[in-house]
Amino acid sequence: MSATARATASHPRRQRPAPRAAPPPARRRAPSLREVPAPRATVAKRGVFSVMVVALLLGGMVMLLGLNTSLASGAFEISSLTSGQSSLAVQEQYLIQKVALAESPEALQKRAVSLGMVPASSPVFIRLADGAILGVPTPSRSIASPAPHRTIVATSDSATLDGTTSATDTPP
Repeated sequence: MSATARATASHPRRQRPAPRAAPPPARRRAPSLREVPAPRATVAKRGVFSVMVVALLLGGMVMLLGLNTSLASGAFEISSLTSGQSSLAVQEQYLIQKVALAESPEALQKRAVSLGMVPASSPVFIRLADGAILGVPTPSRSIASPAPHRTIVATSDSATLDGTTSATDTPP
């Protein structure tokens, strides 16, 4: 027997089932109409309504308490920042005054003399356009000034070498 014959002999062909007949149409029933009662308004019981009102009031009060606490903490922060700003403004004014005193002509002259500088006897200028020197340069003579005798007086923190105190030497 051939392989094809064996395959057909071992697996007989299946026959398809015959189509079934459709069921007879069912009788349609006419829809029955009936009267529906009117909807009644439902009212919550007094207990449920009272609990809801109390819960809303308590929730509102808790929210107001939280909001009030938040605003109060913000006010305290603003107050501390304002006081810090005012103290910094005072310190800034002190430093501006100290710088103005240090760059005054008298203070600059004192510092120049303490460094051994002498004032120019005849000023000489250089014209930048052509590099010409205007004036006659002459060496300046040192001014012989006696060294001041300074004593150290330890009376307060703001005492200077000569015993005088200055109101502008201490920060606020």
